[in-house]
Amino acid sequence: MKKFYGIGKEERRQRVNLSDEAFDIIKNDRFTFADNEPLSYSEIISRVFLKFVDRSAAKRDSKEITDLITKKPLQAQKETPSLQNSVLDYLNKSNIINIINNNPFGGSPGKFIKAVVEEYTQKPFTERELIYFSDIVEKISNNKNT
Repeated sequence: MKKFYGIGKEERRQRVNLSDEAFDIIKNDRFTFADNEPLSYSEIISRVFLKFVDRSAAKRDSKEITDLITKKPLQAQKETPSLQNSVLDYLNKSNIINIINNNPFGGSPGKFIKAVVEEYTQKPFTERELIYFSDIVEKISNNKNT
């Protein structure tokens, strides 16, 4: 089974060319969802990906996903996220490798990540906030029910 990433730090970096709108939303969320200091670009991309990927349409082949991954920025983005171990572990699951190897991703984990993040950024602020803080929301919900 083909693995997308080894353990070398340079292999963790993944180009994710978000649309201008998505990039601006991610930049804003970096500050809005941070405690004291803004989150790094790598951290926000990794967190958004992990917290939203299982609800994302990216796991299903659809025209919507093709539209999301074909959105191009007007100018080059200088930030390239360095993926966290948990993202690498997720991408290396056999069922995810199969999804990435098929259309519309064509073997590109960057396109898969882009589709998830682009879809997340299309959500209204309140939904993005619930997604980002889903672990806290879940804990509160569980405590209410006990």
